[in-house]
Amino acid sequence: MDSYQEKNNSQYIHAHIQGYGLCAKIILTLKGMDKGIEGIIKSKGRGYSGAELEDLKFEIKQDSLTTEFVFQQISGIID
Repeated sequence: MDSYQEKNNSQYIHAHIQGYGLCAKIILTLKGMDKGIEGIIKSKGRGYSGAELEDLKFEIKQDSLTTEFVFQQISGIID
């Protein structure tokens, strides 16, 4: 996890993801699903920079104009 952000009444987690030949930065939108990240939300990300989000799951929502990555859950946090 790189950072946590609140903007225009929305919450986001900025992170790096990698696997299966992929290495990228991602911005995850938080929409009521907070399984495993309750502490990140409560502290507004303070103390979690650089932490690994284990077994990150997210949904990809896409239309003709935008692509959004919506956080679903993690199994744990490794600091």
